[in-house]
Amino acid sequence: MKASDAEVHYNLGSALKALERLEEAEVSCRQAITLEFNYAEAQTNLGVTLLTLGRLEQAEESVRQAITLEPDFTKAHNNMGITLQELGRFEEAEASCRQAIALKPNYPNAKLRKSILLLNRQEFQLGWSSYDPPRSSKNEAILGYFTERAMRWQSTSLQGKNIQVYAAQGVGDEIMFSSCIPDLIQESPSKIYLECDPRLQPLFARSFPEVITYGRARTLSLSQTFNNTDISMEDAHFDYSIPIDGLPRFFRNKIEDFPNRDAFLVPDPESVDKWGKRLTDLGEGLKIGISWLGGASKFHKKGSIPLGYWKNLLSVDAFFVNLQYGDTSAEVAEFSAENNIKIYDWEDNDALLDLDNQAALISKLDLVISIDNATVHSCIALGTEVWDLIHPGLNLMWMDNGTGISPLSRHVQFFKKKSQDSWDTVLSDAEEQLRERINAQ
Repeated sequence: MKASDAEVHYNLGSALKALERLEEAEVSCRQAITLEFNYAEAQTNLGVTLLTLGRLEQAEESVRQAITLEPDFTKAHNNMGITLQELGRFEEAEASCRQAIALKPNYPNAKLRKSILLLNRQEFQLGWSSYDPPRSSKNEAILGYFTERAMRWQSTSLQGKNIQVYAAQGVGDEIMFSSCIPDLIQESPSKIYLECDPRLQPLFARSFPEVITYGRARTLSLSQTFNNTDISMEDAHFDYSIPIDGLPRFFRNKIEDFPNRDAFLVPDPESVDKWGKRLTDLGEGLKIGISWLGGASKFHKKGSIPLGYWKNLLSVDAFFVNLQYGDTSAEVAEFSAENNIKIYDWEDNDALLDLDNQAALISKLDLVISIDNATVHSCIALGTEVWDLIHPGLNLMWMDNGTGISPLSRHVQFFKKKSQDSWDTVLSDAEEQLRERINAQ
């Protein structure tokens, strides 16, 4: 490798960033810039690396330098929008997204970010009109992920027509957007076919008995565990199709459109009785579910809070129940041994694969404290109070417009991490409120 070749250092930095070797990626990007100061691509690449490292002000400086060098650099404007959003400067972030779109009208990432920023400030009609997340995953092989089988529904009359609503994005998104299914039922279609993650099929079928619900595994890992309950094209005719996250465009255009209800999903009664008895047997005191990790993506990892941070909160006089999906047995055992803190769990509590069972457990808890993941959406759908520990700028889909009150539910309370704070501060605030509640009982 030629040490004088700025492009080689830039390419190495890009590769290291993709491997999440961020400190090394930073060194390579800076070396490229040292060799060629006017290298706008290296500047924005450095900015994204610094952003991932949590050094937001430095990230902004680097991306802004890229735009100064190349004012029409579309990717840099988009990255500026991402950086400003994480800094909580939403109006500036939207302006950057608009600039990126002006330079490249069909820029999906910038259009999606702009729509989310609009939704966050409750400009629902404008926000939903351009809300169109990507329909694929970079992490796993996809099995028919995009399964639109008819023309897209555009709010025409559904009387005498059949409509397919198909799964989009992750489990948490499916749960959140399923809140619009009762609205679709009111449109009086002949039949509604609801395609969903197979783990949600029993819960959705019970909650929406008027709807034909079928599960469809969209990844290789799920297909190895679940058999599809997909329907044959010979058995059904679709006049229209729509992704489930496309429904709010027609049913959530003003604040009054958001239903004021306790719950919209129905857990299995037998499982509810089972969990009710188990939780009662623990003794007197609050039964509180906890979840501390997100998914595998960089987005979700950034919002995760390692269990060690929870020590003081979990020392409060209450019963804490493990709602974390995935195999956390070793982590929980180590934490419990080091801190003499019990986190309750059961062999048949599989928060990853048995979501119907977990829904029943959540419905019987007094409170759930969780990072911003699918567990929070489950709580809202089931009417269980939830405290959402949220990273700044990461998830604006709560649409609270800075008020702390989401139109999605009155059962969710946000504990937002400010950019300059650590998770310790957020968890300390939650601990203080929890102690006050217990002392008041």
